[in-house]
Amino acid sequence: MADYPVRIEAISINGGKGACKGRARTRLGEEHLLHIHTPAGICARALHTLYPYIMALRFSEKTFFERKGPFIEIYCPDGDVLFRLSRVREESKPKGGEKPDAV
Repeated sequence: MADYPVRIEAISINGGKGACKGRARTRLGEEHLLHIHTPAGICARALHTLYPYIMALRFSEKTFFERKGPFIEIYCPDGDVLFRLSRVREESKPKGGEKPDAV
């Protein structure tokens, strides 16, 4: 059974700002890695919205939602930040014992 870490990237902030207007202040280019632990510092509201898609990516090779490529793009609940979710395949996993973000 597939069990991939999932990369979460903030790829766009509406209005061309460097950070979202929410309390978490998500920044353009911010990245998190989710596998068996939740990532530290990610906006809780965004994570709640992204979570079902993250689980689909983690445990499958391909999903219905991957229309433009091997990723899914979803806006946060405020519509302020566009996130890109993608699987981390073996060849692109962190090297040297690095671990994903954990809480």
